[in-house]
Amino acid sequence: MLIKNAFDYKFDFDGELNLFNIKKLSELYEIYNLHQLVQGLKLKLNLDYFKIRKSTTRIDNIIDYQAFESNDYKVEMFYEPKYPCSNLKTHLIRIDCSVNGTYYCPDYLIQITTPAKTTILILDSKYTKLYTIKSTYINDCMFKYLSLIHI
Repeated sequence: MLIKNAFDYKFDFDGELNLFNIKKLSELYEIYNLHQLVQGLKLKLNLDYFKIRKSTTRIDNIIDYQAFESNDYKVEMFYEPKYPCSNLKTHLIRIDCSVNGTYYCPDYLIQITTPAKTTILILDSKYTKLYTIKSTYINDCMFKYLSLIHI
């Protein structure tokens, strides 16, 4: 709610966000959503049965990988996983690799592995109004993440 109010009232947090190495309010929104997703997983999983691993490869030390593992189940959460043509951790493969120097980078990727199957959820945060998401972003995201990725 606080982030929505900041958008509605057009507050300028540029100086304060720079203290946290955040360039835009949309980045703060992404990090907030990352925290909410991880907390939701922790709330829904019985953590007594899961080993938790986390790591980062980022300069800003934001955790970009978190795994909840048990004997039979594994839930992996990736933050901004970049893959130019393929990603060995997620087994995602881009179909349109002909453009050199480009990559896909959804905000979040959740991979759930059970003995029966693997499910991948690709999520992309947009800090904007619902109308803009529907009119501008949704078609692009659907095309990139549904049409141009092979698992």
